[in-house]
Formats: sequence, C-alpha cells, structure tokens
Amino acid sequence: MLGYTQEELEFYFKEYIKETSKEMGISEEELLKGLKEYYNGFSFDGNIMYIIHFQY
Repeated sequence: MLGYTQEELEFYFKEYIKETSKEMGISEEELLKGLKEYYNGFSFDGNIMYIIHFQY
C-alpha cells in the first residue's frame, strides 16, 4: 500500500539489513533505528506494532 511495517521490513530484508550494517560498521538495531527515523515511521491506528515506513 504505502510502505512496509517494521515486521515486514525485518522479515523480507533480513539479509540486506545484515550486510548493510556490516558495511556501515554499526549494529542491525542501529541501522533499523536510523531507517525508522529517516523514513518517518507512521501509524494509521496509533498501534506501535503497525508502523509504516514511507519511501519518498
């Protein structure tokens, strides 16, 4: 629809997250946090479990 939930991001892009964090010299958690901040996570229903990451 508009982007990915956190769960989808971590599931479908697991290997990319792992490789990119290694290349950047940061932990996977730090990378995910940075992605969340950069793509401005949004929740339609206020539920933290369903945050959408936009790609603009």
